[in-house]
Order: sequence, then structure tokens, then C-alpha cells
Amino acid sequence: MKNTIVHFEAVPYPTLDDAIEALKNGEIDCVFPLNLSTYDAESKGLMMINPIMRTEMSVLTRENGNTEISPEKKLTVAIDEGNISYETLINDEIPAWEVKFCPSVEDCFKAVDSNEADGVLASNYRMNEYEALRMKYRFNARPIGQIMGVSFAIKEKDNPELYSILNKIANLSNSEDMEFALASYIYENKKISLLDFLEDNWIGVLLFIIAVFVTIMFLLGRKLRAERRFNEQQKQIEESLRRELKQKEQLESVTRKAYTDPLTGVKSKHSFEQWKEEIDNKIIHGVQEPFAVVVFDVNDLKKVNDTYGHQEGDECIKRAAARICSIFDHSPVFRIGGDEFVSILSGEDYELRALLMNRMNMLPKDRSKIRFGDIISAGMMEYRKEQHHSFQSVFEAADSAMYERKQYLKSSAVDEDRQEEIAEVIYETYEKYEFSSEERTVYERLKVPFAVYQFVDGQVVTLILSDGFCEMLGYRDRNKAYFEMDHHMYKDTHPDDVERISNEAFRFATEGGEYNVIYRTRIPGTSRYRNIRAIGEHVMTDTGFQLAQIWYTDEGEEEPL
Repeated sequence: MKNTIVHFEAVPYPTLDDAIEALKNGEIDCVFPLNLSTYDAESKGLMMINPIMRTEMSVLTRENGNTEISPEKKLTVAIDEGNISYETLINDEIPAWEVKFCPSVEDCFKAVDSNEADGVLASNYRMNEYEALRMKYRFNARPIGQIMGVSFAIKEKDNPELYSILNKIANLSNSEDMEFALASYIYENKKISLLDFLEDNWIGVLLFIIAVFVTIMFLLGRKLRAERRFNEQQKQIEESLRRELKQKEQLESVTRKAYTDPLTGVKSKHSFEQWKEEIDNKIIHGVQEPFAVVVFDVNDLKKVNDTYGHQEGDECIKRAAARICSIFDHSPVFRIGGDEFVSILSGEDYELRALLMNRMNMLPKDRSKIRFGDIISAGMMEYRKEQHHSFQSVFEAADSAMYERKQYLKSSAVDEDRQEEIAEVIYETYEKYEFSSEERTVYERLKVPFAVYQFVDGQVVTLILSDGFCEMLGYRDRNKAYFEMDHHMYKDTHPDDVERISNEAFRFATEGGEYNVIYRTRIPGTSRYRNIRAIGEHVMTDTGFQLAQIWYTDEGEEEPL
């Protein structure tokens, strides 16, 4: 065997005969403790190792018994059935004695008590096991001067390696230590029946039962009182919860009111202050993402209040809030004053900030029909880490931009009699509009198919083509796309659709109104067509240029005939 460390697992059996039978059936590997002669072992098909321990034998007799205990004197000793070790000892070492087999150890004591036997044969290591019976029958232990060796037994020729290891253990073991260990094990693992326990401790058991009964009655009384108190407390708790729930609803209502402007439904100034604080904290710790601040102010609100009353002024404020929210629909909008609003742009709105500001500042063609309170001045400033060290500095720059816009609109305002004249001058401008490099970069990087056109000198001029537009129509070279849109705009359009959409585009450029058309365009590198929808609107720049913004969507490949 490769491993010289043997781990034993004890499996108890009622008798040694039962244990030997289990060994033969392969349920266990060895039997212990066993005392058999060589002949008896061979007859049972067993191999005995050298004795691993030796134990002194005694006979348990009555305290007042006068029977002489001697190996030479003829005696009858009681042993429990199946204890072949004791039987072998008597047959080999004390042939003068007779054996009375009893079903159990206690039956052995009863046999002696009724004079059917002279004593109970027992080894010293089993004295702890017999202690309770010895006290009950008042027996004494009387040594007989005989030593019994006990050994391990294995199946004959079944496991020579185990036989060798067990023999080695036997040679190295101390007999006294083994006897002490076995006595302790038998005492600790002795099974005591419930009847034995009750018989030996009936007074204590009775007192225990009485104590349990009294305790149960006491606890039952306490339980009933506790249930009454619990029911009363439950009612109080439920009432308290109702009050707390009502208070919570009231608090939430107050909180919503504190964070929501009651007139417009946008966020309140209190909410704005909280956002400022959070952004300032992120700026301090260097974790603030890019953002921009837009400040809005309703023009001529005082004139509306003075002319039409404050109720109409409130309507102007609500219309302004609705317009701001519709354009900056992915950003929080705050009302921080009577006619002053703020929006904090991030994410998608931040990426499209230039486009959104153009939509915000767009003015109708006929300014003479603009009502007081319908124009909103807006100014924007982007957060620049190296320039702005707080939210307030960004806000103040946006506020200044808004004020400049407001002054510009006021300086461009003229008498009502000249409004139509000014409008005509503005819309007869034939100069091509130029986007700033920053605006152009923002628009051209859009992933949505998008284009901006201007009607100059009787023809459509392409100003902006987005990445999404070029990808949808198969243009890898943006310069080529600009050239073809200006000179061969309809080269890939289905011949049956060219006249219809060119007439509609000219009408839209010259007359305005709605632009919403569907036409077929060739799929690059094929002879197949797909449907494209184009939806447009006119916008007015700060300097009076009228531009057309067109959004395109792919409606799918044309169904085959």
C-alpha cells in the first residue's frame, strides 16, 4: 500500500458474531476487539493479528456474596450471547467454568441476581459500560487473575497488506493506552434506553414535567396578554402609518411643487440651484462631461402685460416654455425668473447644439405679423475646462450672449409701416450663406441623412451634406457629393419622378410652405430603386438668410412589378 496512514471508521454491531458475518460479506475490512484461538479463527475463515492490547478479566458478583472466585473452582458465569471472545477465554484458559449465555448484558446481571449464575464475566475496558447495572444490582468487581489479549481480525488471505499494517500497529501500540482508549470509547458511545433513564431518574423527570407544565401555562398567559397588547399596538401602528403616508404624500407634493414651476410645468429655480451645485462639484473633481448652457428671455413681455394684462402675459410665458421644451427636448429646462429660462445641454442635444440654436432663433418671413411676446432671445455658451472653473462662469457668458441677441433684435426692429419692406429686403438677398467651420463640422458629422440648401439666383445651392446623407446615397467622396447635388441633383432619380420633385422643390424654395415628397433613387451599382422620403422646413439665420433644412429617410426598396 502506498499510504502508510490508516484511517479507521467504527461501525457498531450488536454482537461479535454479527460483526464477523459483516466482515465475510465485505461490509467492513476488519473486526475488533476479538479473542479467538488459532483453530477457532481458521474455522471461521479469519486471520488474527498479534494482540494489540491485553486486558484484565473480572467477575461481577453480589456485594454480600460469599462465593469463592477461582479459575480452579467450578463456577457458572454469565456472558451475553455472541461474545465469542469470552467464550474462547473460558474454553481455552478456564475449562472448569461453565457458561450461561444470556440475551443481553442486563440479563446476565439478572441471572446472577436470581442465582442462575455465580457472576458476570467482564473485561476491565467494559467496566464503564457496566457501571449503571453494577450500581443497580449492587455488584462488585473481583479480579480472577486472567489476562485476555484482543486483536484485529480480517478475512483469511483477503488483504495481506492490511494484515501487515495492523500487525505493525499492534507491535508499536501501548496496551494500557489502548485499553484506556477503548474503555473511554465504549463509555461515551454507550446507548441508554429511555426506559432506563426514566427508571433511574423518575423523580427528576417528574419535577421536570411539572416545571414544563407550569412554564407552558405561564407562557400561555403571557402570550394571551401579549396578543392583546399586540392588537392594540397594531391598531396604533396602522393609524401611525396612515398619518405617515399622508404626511409623505404631502411632503412629496410639496417637494414636486418646490422642484416644478407651477405656471409652465418646467423645472423650478430651486431645482436649477441644485443642478448648479452638482455640476460645480463635478467640475471641482475634474469629472464633468461636456455641456452647454442656453439662457432664454421673452421679448416685450412688459408690453404684453401693459397692453393685454398679466393673464395674456402668463400665456406668453407658457408658449415660450412649450417652444423651448419642444426644441431642447432631451435637456432639462428651468424657469429662473418671470420670463427667463435656462436649459443645460448634454448628450445628443449638446452634439446638435448649433442646429438647435438655429431652430430656436428662426424668425418668420413676415415680421410684421409677429405678436408681442412671441420672440425669444437665446444665448449659448459651452463649458470649456481651461476657461470655466464654475457653472456660474458658463451661465454668465450664456446670459451675455442672450443679452447681445436681445439688443440685436431690438436694434433691428422698425416701425410697423416698414416691416414688410424690411422683410422683402431680407428675403431678396442673393448672397450665398457661409457656415462657420465649427457649425459645418457639427452638421457634416451627423449620422442622420440631412442637408441644408439655399435658393440663390434662381437655383438651389447645396450648403451642407451630412455623413448620414452621403452614406445613404453611396457617396464616399463628400466633395463629389456636393458637386453632383449642385450640377446633377437628379441623375440617379427615377425618370418618372424627376419632373414632379423638381417642380415641388422649386415651389418650396420660392413659396415656402410644407415640403414632404417621396421619390425613387437608384441603388448604387445596381439597376434597382429604393424609395426616399424628404421632409423640409425653412429657417432664418440671424443675418436674414433663408435656408432650407431637409431630412431624408430610406423607405425601403421599390416593390417589383
